[in-house]
Amino acid sequence: MDSPAPKSNAEQTTPQNLQENFDSTVNPKPTRESKRDVWDKIKLIAEFIGLGFLIAYTIYTARIYRANRNAADAARQTLIEIQKQTTAQRQELVGTFAAVIPKESPGPQTIPNDAQLLKYMGLSLTFRNIGKVKAKDFASEATMVRESIPGYQPKGTPQRRQISKSELRPYEQNGPYGMADAAYMKFDASTFTDSDIMQLHDLSETVEISGNFHYDNGFGDQIQESFCFVYAKFQHTFRNGAGANSEGWFPCDEAKEIIKQALKWKRNTN
Repeated sequence: MDSPAPKSNAEQTTPQNLQENFDSTVNPKPTRESKRDVWDKIKLIAEFIGLGFLIAYTIYTARIYRANRNAADAARQTLIEIQKQTTAQRQELVGTFAAVIPKESPGPQTIPNDAQLLKYMGLSLTFRNIGKVKAKDFASEATMVRESIPGYQPKGTPQRRQISKSELRPYEQNGPYGMADAAYMKFDASTFTDSDIMQLHDLSETVEISGNFHYDNGFGDQIQESFCFVYAKFQHTFRNGAGANSEGWFPCDEAKEIIKQALKWKRNTN
């Protein structure tokens, strides 16, 4: 019997070959494709982790934003309430203590029949501060003009006057609470004759004084006022014996209505 032929060196089984075959079977060497798959998995896991962090950060940021917005809204509302209270308190303070200069009728209250007396007295405007604090930067300008009735056409040359005072102290009429203060503006009445005064009382002519003034009320508010006064006088006796009498300075629109009614009664009487 022939004995088996000996194996070649390449086919011979040795312990080293057995170990290499085992290693290649149990721990195969990674290929390029397998390496790429592992890297893709790692990137996918990283993306999921990054997305998780992003979502968590977004939620956290949203909560912080809502908290800040709520705090800002609360602070804004508080500020609005404080401003309202401050405004109300200031209005109350101003209403109680601010300087106030009313529109006063010209003087004298009634024009005398004597031209010489009127010349001595003149026609004037008085500005008084009836508030509790000083009025600042007071200034006024006014014009006096004689006018015909009923057309109210100017007669003669109008007189223009201006006056200013850095401050007007409160004018206390009741009791000695300190020195009273006022601003005066006087018009020349020397052009009036006795005949002019008769025409004034007979509703043939009238006198108009108009202008404006402004001042700081002591709290930084600029107050501006305009005024217009017309002198009117009439007397009328009704058939039943009742009488209607009025004389003095009235706001322009009111005075002209009074004069209109007086002229109507005068025509009906004649």
